[in-house]
Amino acid sequence: MEPAAKIAHSPPPQAAGQPERFSIDHLHTAPYPVKLIAAADKYHNLWTLSEDVRRKGDGIWAVFKRGKAEQGWYYQTLYDLFKAEGALQSLPMILEMKTHLQFLFHEDKDGSPMAPPSSRAP
Repeated sequence: MEPAAKIAHSPPPQAAGQPERFSIDHLHTAPYPVKLIAAADKYHNLWTLSEDVRRKGDGIWAVFKRGKAEQGWYYQTLYDLFKAEGALQSLPMILEMKTHLQFLFHEDKDGSPMAPPSSRAP
């Protein structure tokens, strides 16, 4: 099973709090414009995280209340939700989210980090 599929089919980590669960639950039933704005926000967050990791390394995860694994679960779950929305799935920002997720939260088959995504600003 691919790493993204493992994350998508796993329960939320114990540390995943109410705000994250509320956000995800709310977006499942939200209208398209709300999902579009949320997707743009999360895409920008992932882009910024990728830039921070590229510049400062994996130590950036120490500034978050929840660790890298919990952040990975949250963003992967949101990506899957956005990808399932017909009108969102072909937008460039949704397609690029996958590249950022792979860079930030997954390793290549040989255990090395994935190549960083383009540093082009969103």
